[in-house]
Amino acid sequence: VIATCYKVAASGKMRCGAGSPQYALYGIDRGGSSYWGEPTAFLGWYANEEQLSKEITEIHRAISQGIPTYTLQYSAKTQRRWASIKIVEE
Repeated sequence: VIATCYKVAASGKMRCGAGSPQYALYGIDRGGSSYWGEPTAFLGWYANEEQLSKEITEIHRAISQGIPTYTLQYSAKTQRRWASIKIVEE
């Protein structure tokens, strides 16, 4: 997935079962805001706050250095199982 965004936002800590991601990261586009807020794109799932913080730091570094593209480095690989999402350990 390729997303164009000028900033990122994280979800709050989610109350999920064991083995599920605790945070989600979203990219926010400059497309303007509406009644529902700014346009967002889902970027990735994160196992814990440390991984999420590392990702946000790297994204901010890329933006500040004028790097036009960034590939997520710390997102968790996941698999949907019925109504839940579980982290896949490699």
